[in-house]
Amino acid sequence: MPDLPTPAVQTKDRPVSSDRLTDSLQRTWTLGAPLGRGSWGRSRLIRDADGREAVLKVSLTEADFPADGPKPEPIVAACRRCAEEQARLLDDAPWPFLPRLEATVALDQGRTGLIIPRYGATLVERLQEGLTMEEALQLAKAISSLLNESGQIHGNLKPSNVLFGEGGEIFLADPATPGLRAHRQRLSHMAGGDGWFPPEARQRPASSWDTWALAQILHATAMARAGRPGEDDVPTLRLAPPGLDKVSLATVKDQVMARLAQEGSNPRFRGRVADRLGALLSRALSAETEPSPPYRFADCQGFTDRVSEVLALVRPHIEDVGRILLPSQADDATFRDGDTIAFSVTVSCTQGVNDHEDVVCGMQLVDLDATDQSRVPIDDAQFAVVVHPSGRLRYKLGLPGIGPGRYKVKVAFAIKESGDAPKVASIDVEVRPPPGYVPPQGDPPPPTPLPFPGAGAGAGAGAGDGDGA
Repeated sequence: MPDLPTPAVQTKDRPVSSDRLTDSLQRTWTLGAPLGRGSWGRSRLIRDADGREAVLKVSLTEADFPADGPKPEPIVAACRRCAEEQARLLDDAPWPFLPRLEATVALDQGRTGLIIPRYGATLVERLQEGLTMEEALQLAKAISSLLNESGQIHGNLKPSNVLFGEGGEIFLADPATPGLRAHRQRLSHMAGGDGWFPPEARQRPASSWDTWALAQILHATAMARAGRPGEDDVPTLRLAPPGLDKVSLATVKDQVMARLAQEGSNPRFRGRVADRLGALLSRALSAETEPSPPYRFADCQGFTDRVSEVLALVRPHIEDVGRILLPSQADDATFRDGDTIAFSVTVSCTQGVNDHEDVVCGMQLVDLDATDQSRVPIDDAQFAVVVHPSGRLRYKLGLPGIGPGRYKVKVAFAIKESGDAPKVASIDVEVRPPPGYVPPQGDPPPPTPLPFPGAGAGAGAGAGDGDGA
């Protein structure tokens, strides 16, 4: 965490006891309802003269601590320092995931209030509404990618610090500034948030702090009640202790299987998702930190990669089907009578699907010379599958015993039990007859009678009356 820059905005003294306050940009705000309490401050809804809403975040005071407890002066001063550091950091905005600081407010007791936009929701609200397992994996992947791309350590991740914009943008509030790091343990304990930090959290923040918190979000989602929305109580977040034992790990896997079944994921892959998610949580929530691997994640990139692997198995699908390739001897897509119509095609699947047993393949042959372009029965199709160095599945297919004519070959692929529409590749081919080939004749048409001159409409040759020859 770099030294915090000096703020560019200036403030005017004005106590917060009034229902109105003026910020550093000389805008007037009206205080609204309280929104909640964090580790070092409280948040409150505010509205400007036009009715637009924002959030005012102020540091805790002595009144926020139990009167019968230890003297709170040192911790109150620490909270004030945290607010000032957050104001300077957000004003400089060095990282893209930080919330935007609109202005500051000078409050009583020398405190600094922060005005930030009111975002659409927090992760606390999303968890209370009920995240699906797939949504939790997507969120963990998105947050870890943000941190990895910025090259920063947040060090204070928890659901109350994950904010969502109206368009789904993710903002990560309250990163671990020096003042927050110095007093993190006591502040977090008083806020009831120790479980979002690993056991070694007295040390300087590391990437494993962030991956620990993200793994706890996945664990809490897996262990939430899997009932219908609106029929259950607000779920309690069940955080894992350091190090998942065999019983805890088996329970998590069972819960993941139950949630995936309710969420309609591909049943063929649920066991694999549960196993791999269990392995990810076992590592990310390990009580040990070294060596890595097998313990913890040395950086967010490794965590992102593992979450991506698990997520891809929830609803695997065919990503792409390549062009149908013919053998070199089939010039101009032409085969000779008696040759097998041989071709190959490569198939790209989502990550984790590298076995053709998980893929269903179908072929269709259409007679282009038939008036109705009817399908030709395929009695003895041939196929073999190899894994291409790129990871794609390469199918080698053959259709023997196809007579001369022009045909359209279609081949379709889908993941088994996915319910997805298959992806199709096709090509037109021709099978040329050998020299002297005579096409098979159909049934001859019925004879047409020849009318005799002067005969009635129904008369014809061979009627047996009239003049003979």
